[in-house]
Amino acid sequence: MLRRLSWWNVCGLSAAVGGVAGLALWISILMYHRESNPAPPSEPAPPKSVMNLQDHIEAGDLRLGPPNANTKDAALFPLEAVSLERTVCFGNCPIYVMTLRREGRASLITNDIGDNQIKYYEAEISPELFARATQLVQGAMQAAKKQQYAGQWTDDYSAIIRVESASGSWCVSDYGQVAPVQVWALEELLHQFRGKIQWHVSPNPRTKEPYPSKMTCEP
Repeated sequence: MLRRLSWWNVCGLSAAVGGVAGLALWISILMYHRESNPAPPSEPAPPKSVMNLQDHIEAGDLRLGPPNANTKDAALFPLEAVSLERTVCFGNCPIYVMTLRREGRASLITNDIGDNQIKYYEAEISPELFARATQLVQGAMQAAKKQQYAGQWTDDYSAIIRVESASGSWCVSDYGQVAPVQVWALEELLHQFRGKIQWHVSPNPRTKEPYPSKMTCEP
């Protein structure tokens, strides 16, 4: 009986030792596999997207109030000033030069027939209004392939758009509203702005502004 028990003990001990050895071998193989095939490095988080002008408009950042820090961002607002001049025609056309500025100011010089005098006005504008003008200016600049557009008739008015930026100036003249549609849309938007802005008589007229009826892009 003693011998039989000893025999079974020996067999059990051998099995236990074999199991431990097998487990150690399996762990060694697993560790080798992990070292040979390291996990791929985690990808860095994508950078936060930078909001463009349209993003700010949709978010309502530019809708109300005076100019804010966004208007000082040259990447968002690359233009310094945008002006529309409308000239005399055969009839009762509004004659004026309106200038919108990035810092939130606007000026209007009128010389309508019947007034017999030039009048000066000024106003404050929202960042959103200047942002919309900026968007359409960018489209018009890409679409306009020349500086002068003119319909083949007489007695109409010219719309002259002038743009100032840190990189220089740009101008396009459209007689009879025949320029590419992007230019025409900009003319219409600026003319609508002239009607919706709350103007008041300027106590300090900007006499260096171009007077109405220049007829061309020449300063």
